[in-house]
Amino acid sequence: MRVVSIFKSINGECSSQHQGSLCTFIRLAGCNLHCEWKSSDRKIVRCDTPYAQALDSGKEMSIPKIMAEVHKLNCKNIVITGGEPLIQKEIYGLIDCLKAKNHRISVETNGSMFIFHVEGVHWVADWKCKSSGMEKFMCVENFINLSAPDIIKFVIADREDFDGALHAINLMNDQFTLPRIAFSPTDRKMSAQLIEWMKENKTLCNIGAVFSLQIHKIIYPNACTEV
Repeated sequence: MRVVSIFKSINGECSSQHQGSLCTFIRLAGCNLHCEWKSSDRKIVRCDTPYAQALDSGKEMSIPKIMAEVHKLNCKNIVITGGEPLIQKEIYGLIDCLKAKNHRISVETNGSMFIFHVEGVHWVADWKCKSSGMEKFMCVENFINLSAPDIIKFVIADREDFDGALHAINLMNDQFTLPRIAFSPTDRKMSAQLIEWMKENKTLCNIGAVFSLQIHKIIYPNACTEV
């Protein structure tokens, strides 16, 4: 497998393992999307892990080698992320090995690829809104196997994104039972506005939607993503 990094940190985003939980991150290489948003002040906000986008980034590692590195870091919680981790089909073999060691496993995916049901795995799946430029890659069928502990996350740059997210939620709710729903602002300046929009929406109140900031970026504002 192509691995960009394996490191220990807190989980800075919404997760079944709880935001702020200690985790070992396994960042896999390669992404099929190139997200780019305009923030509330019209600045361009790009993917925060561009160094993981190329499939040939990082280094080749066997699953036993990955497991050895995971063992050294000694964390119960594991987050597999990217890039887009589902590009590498060996991920399912890695998941089997992690499950055999009784790890709690969360996989972060960009929502463009079909999500298979895997016992013992919790998913955090993005639904890309219009401002990301990647909305055309979203389809409801990709999310149909998600269950109650999983999360669908919408990154919101403006009101059009928010309204589009509500439309997507209604489409999904017509076809399957929704997992947890989370909203993240593209930048902290619009956080209060996003919360007000969420509070005003009856559907989001009824389903218990979550507002989520990337707390690792608040704690380590001058560091790279991997802290």
